[in-house]
Amino acid sequence: DMTVPWTLHAVLNTAVGRLDQLHRHRQTLAIMVKIKDRLGGRLTDRGGIRKRLTIADKVKIDTGYTRAREILAHSPTFLFRRPMETDAPPLVYASPSFTATGYTPEDITSGRIAFKDIVHPDDLERTNRESDAYAARGVKAFTQIYRIVTREGEVRWVEDHTSVVTDPRDGKRYHQGIVTDITPRKLAEEALRKSEEKYRRIVETAGEGFMLLNERLIIVDVNSALC
Repeated sequence: DMTVPWTLHAVLNTAVGRLDQLHRHRQTLAIMVKIKDRLGGRLTDRGGIRKRLTIADKVKIDTGYTRAREILAHSPTFLFRRPMETDAPPLVYASPSFTATGYTPEDITSGRIAFKDIVHPDDLERTNRESDAYAARGVKAFTQIYRIVTREGEVRWVEDHTSVVTDPRDGKRYHQGIVTDITPRKLAEEALRKSEEKYRRIVETAGEGFMLLNERLIIVDVNSALC
């Protein structure tokens, strides 16, 4: 099995800002190539590198791991993994940035709360229905947009990229993916919609005729007064 573990895949892509790659773990095949360097060690038959770690090596690894966790902790995106086979199962993994919901990763991995508990009540039935439909059609990757409610009662919009993966070690299937806070985008979209509605009301109620042409001088819009 030469596939990079999902958690490592997620950490590495988050560290370099490639959030678009997080839900593509199933489509990746990572191959490590040992080239001449100062680290030493030897190449194993399975393609890995075997080396006795020095204290300096361990410090580098710990530093990199700490930095990756800091990046995840301050990211507007959190990562998750949950089993598919049981009803409303607790997540087996939630990244540090899950704290943006007001809860800790341990709250949801221990089962003290369920993910459905933070989904907005008005969106819960729809998201469940969509998930069931995707599962029935055998869809392996899908995206949902819905609202969540933080522990403090704040409503946030999120975009959920979920994929279905099978653990090669035990054959169990999981839903895993990324959830990104898109509240600023949704607020901007709502502001634009209201602005366009205001513009439309002004134009339609104007007593004078109105005509809008594009850069090629083709009429693209007129109001009722002009007609």
